[in-house]
Amino acid sequence: MSGDRVKLQSVCQACRLRHVKCDDKKTCEQCRILGMQCVRAPITKFKYHESQPSTKSLLFSSGQEWVTPTEALHYYDETPQLSEYYQSVETGKPRTLRHEVQRQDLHVGRVLLPAVASPHVPSPASLSTSQQSPLGTLWQSAESQLETATALAGTAFTPQEALLIRNYVEHMAQWADGPDVSRHFELEVPRRALRDPLLKHAVCTFSSRHINRQSSTQQAEALEHQDACLRLLIPAMSGSEPITENVLAAVAILRQNEEMDEFDNRFHLEGITRLLNGVSSFALSGGLGEATAWLCLREDIYVSLTMQAPIKTNLESFRHSTWLQGDNDLAWSNKMVLLLAELLHSVFSDPPDLITLAATKAQISDWDRSKPLSFSPYYQTPKNTAAGQLLPEVWMLAPFHAVGIQHYHIAQLVLSVSDRVSSSRPFSHIHEHRSVEKRVRYHLLMTLGIASSNYKAPNTWFTAHHCLAVWGGCLRKKSDQDAALTFLADMEERIGWRVARLTEELTLQWNDDSD
Repeated sequence: MSGDRVKLQSVCQACRLRHVKCDDKKTCEQCRILGMQCVRAPITKFKYHESQPSTKSLLFSSGQEWVTPTEALHYYDETPQLSEYYQSVETGKPRTLRHEVQRQDLHVGRVLLPAVASPHVPSPASLSTSQQSPLGTLWQSAESQLETATALAGTAFTPQEALLIRNYVEHMAQWADGPDVSRHFELEVPRRALRDPLLKHAVCTFSSRHINRQSSTQQAEALEHQDACLRLLIPAMSGSEPITENVLAAVAILRQNEEMDEFDNRFHLEGITRLLNGVSSFALSGGLGEATAWLCLREDIYVSLTMQAPIKTNLESFRHSTWLQGDNDLAWSNKMVLLLAELLHSVFSDPPDLITLAATKAQISDWDRSKPLSFSPYYQTPKNTAAGQLLPEVWMLAPFHAVGIQHYHIAQLVLSVSDRVSSSRPFSHIHEHRSVEKRVRYHLLMTLGIASSNYKAPNTWFTAHHCLAVWGGCLRKKSDQDAALTFLADMEERIGWRVARLTEELTLQWNDDSD
């Protein structure tokens, strides 16, 4: 047999991975619909040519030795696992992920599922090691338990999926819930993932990325879940199926997963913004749909800050959201989030919308004067460098109080420089105005202090991180710079967010100022 190398052909790697039809456009239609980056690479194909007809006989020789079996033989052309895989490909359903690892018993409700001990995430103390048994017997027991889970729950989790779901619920869901007192991403998303493979694979993608964040060689699991999730998203994103709350939530979770890259390409943010603007009723729907809409708005705020670009989300539907109704603390917190979004939209419009800017500034001042007493810290001390306290302590009653007051300080950061807007990159003028820098430093350190003082509001850490990316260069004192670097190091240790790039950028800025 010989192989002849043929002409190289450029192919889309995403379509090749998902086994879907591609085209020859610069950005193929499948990637455009999903908001993904279309990456093409050469692929080499081989053709088989038989140089001459085979003359080798297929008959057995006269000296062939034969044996007589003692039992009846059964022949299989494929294993049950391979048959299951072929069937999943034909039906379009994602295949179940299997991992041959050491198993323990994990109780999930009334269903006994085997759990996985990971070297990256220690097994919780509540897990009890199962009695030692041969691997075959243990796996057979696990299979029967998973069948029971299927009958009771609709979609069974494999042992590894159970671990990923648990890691998401215990360590990651609060990142998305923020000021949501109903905790939809912590409670509702995992419940729906029991029956919806789309949400299951979205959560497992994000959770696997978090667990294996320290290992560059353990990314296959997250990519396999992401591939399954993207294949399930194609019908909705292409318009052949309706956009549901589950679809919106899945894309939002993939967006969070995308943020874990040090170089944020924002592909899923573009996609989910189009979804929200096309189906504006989500911001009024209540439940998971409305919680996802507000998560996406906060994501858009972060990008607007770091890119110094207008908000892309249509804010009109949010003004009538149920999350703003009433005089409760949750409504007050979300009012401040929406006011910051409107402020950014006014400041970064081209040209800036000065009339709306003035009106929004007045509304922010009114929010500060009229906010409930519960938005005042119940304990607050300024930074004390001599005592080793590099940031102010700002203790808030609840996570949504921390979110609201932190967004107020971010609004003050924007307002501090908004009068100097004269180009598409207004923050580049900060260094020319020392009085402005003084206000910026105060509100920036308050933003960091709120995050570091309220461990039950982990989403405030991301907001503070983004603010450091924009205004961190204004920290002139060595103690303030040390405070920022310590904050970033703590964030990477506690949450797992990569901060090396931002740390390096800030250090370079401070060294330039020193020179």
